[in-house]
Amino acid sequence: MNVTAVAAEGYRFDGWKGGITGSQGNMSFVATSTEAIIAEFSESSQPWWIWVVVGLAVLLTVGLLIYRAKFGRAKKVEDHQPQPNVEQEIAPSPEDEKMKK
Repeated sequence: MNVTAVAAEGYRFDGWKGGITGSQGNMSFVATSTEAIIAEFSESSQPWWIWVVVGLAVLLTVGLLIYRAKFGRAKKVEDHQPQPNVEQEIAPSPEDEKMKK
């Protein structure tokens, strides 16, 4: 004999009790006596999409940690090394040369 447990929306299948035991939704057995078979269900605590959101948050966090490990962290102000001042010599323009004369 085959039995199948199908949970309604908002419930989950917990297992069988009575003439058969187990947690698989589909069970096959040979009936040797008159015995009750009971499919046990319980109310789901969260909808399935909550676990999808939690999973994505974990993946993004791990991805960020890997990115930071590979490419380093942002520099702090005290890590910044000031650049030396470089003076550039500016060539006088032709107009400046005329004014000197």
